[in-house]
Amino acid sequence: MELLDIKDRKILSELDINARISLTELGKRVGLSKEAVHYRIKQLEGKGIIKFYQTTVNAGKLNFFSFRFFIKLKGDTPVKREEILQFLERDDRIQAVFEAEGIWDIFIWVVTKNASDITEVWTSLLSEYRNYIMDTDISIYGRGVYMPHWCIMESREARHGAKVFNSVRGEKLEIDQKDWMVLDALAANARASMRELAEISGMDARTFNERMKKMEKDGIIVSYRPVLGLDKLGIRYYKLHFSLQNISKEKFSELRNFICSHPNTVYFIESVGGWDMEAEVQVRTEEQFRDIISDTKDKFGEYIDEIEVFRYLSERKFIFMPQMLPKVIVTKKSRGKGNLFP
Repeated sequence: MELLDIKDRKILSELDINARISLTELGKRVGLSKEAVHYRIKQLEGKGIIKFYQTTVNAGKLNFFSFRFFIKLKGDTPVKREEILQFLERDDRIQAVFEAEGIWDIFIWVVTKNASDITEVWTSLLSEYRNYIMDTDISIYGRGVYMPHWCIMESREARHGAKVFNSVRGEKLEIDQKDWMVLDALAANARASMRELAEISGMDARTFNERMKKMEKDGIIVSYRPVLGLDKLGIRYYKLHFSLQNISKEKFSELRNFICSHPNTVYFIESVGGWDMEAEVQVRTEEQFRDIISDTKDKFGEYIDEIEVFRYLSERKFIFMPQMLPKVIVTKKSRGKGNLFP
């Protein structure tokens, strides 16, 4: 586990808010020169603490639906499990593939406008590996929110700055082919220079910047963030599914706010057709995790029927936007695959 000093933690914290911040501005905020900040960032990248820089897109704004699958395997060997994970990774219709332990073994996330994509993803998986699938759980994300990473500054205070990364509510927008090219260039290159992004997309820097800024203003582009090597920081990553009972709208809001404001929460999700709410938390110890469960039950136990818990082991693929470029060839330089756990 890497031990970071306060300057490195401050740098990561600022990048977590806006990974496109300039070196000059970042230096002012953390009390270092531009050159010192650049050196420290390169060190963090070289050590695998920063894996890559990701652009977060609110797919719901573009009238996409987010489907998530949890899969429990049976009779699988390590070799067969690896084969299944690689099979899922190769499917361009799948945005995320995580390996897990506990009640579920694999998580996949599909963002699409077409129900046929979901059918095809599932059919292709079953056609190859039906005999290894014991159970599944499928639902649609209604609303997803992420919070700044607690593990950077280790503040025990509730954090601010939560942002919606997916919502089926609100105004729906349409974007053209060039906008899709901008999003594709930014997908796993969120900190690249405007010159580099223009080169990847094949358009001039001014046009690229204008389109990027407009999508930021419209709420399509939500944020730019580093994807962290959590194992390097000694962080464990857990998923919690809540089944609720006899809960009023007001109490539901109280529980949601409690979870979202908890220092260890990084994602909160309301889904349709699955669990009533989902949370993802990051901790350093099992005791810390048990305390979260205990605190939640102490305050809201009468409304909680069940909490399903499992742990993410490795992230195999993670692109935080729809992989759909109408009539556009996706460049090798733009799409990336980053690992939270090398």
